[in-house]
Amino acid sequence: MTNYSGASFEEQVAKALEGNQKDLQEIKTDLKKIKKYILFGKIMNVIYLILIIAPLIIAIFFLPQIIKSFTNNYLNQVLPDSANLDLKDILENYSNLIK
Repeated sequence: MTNYSGASFEEQVAKALEGNQKDLQEIKTDLKKIKKYILFGKIMNVIYLILIIAPLIIAIFFLPQIIKSFTNNYLNQVLPDSANLDLKDILENYSNLIK
């Protein structure tokens, strides 16, 4: 069984299979590159989350203590007689003076 090109059906199938194998190999290499790209993207997303969320968590735990110590130090310098008072007490006293 031959067609117009003079090649038999089996030869055409063999050529088509070789072409398909080459195409499949190219697809495999492209898929490997795509998988690496996606993996890199996932890793970068985790790193970005760590860089954004970790400082926020640290700030939630340590910032109130830092602010309290700063305000106490500041108030001790500005109002030396208020060493035993808390910021809340000072603000209440101030609001009472205003009323």
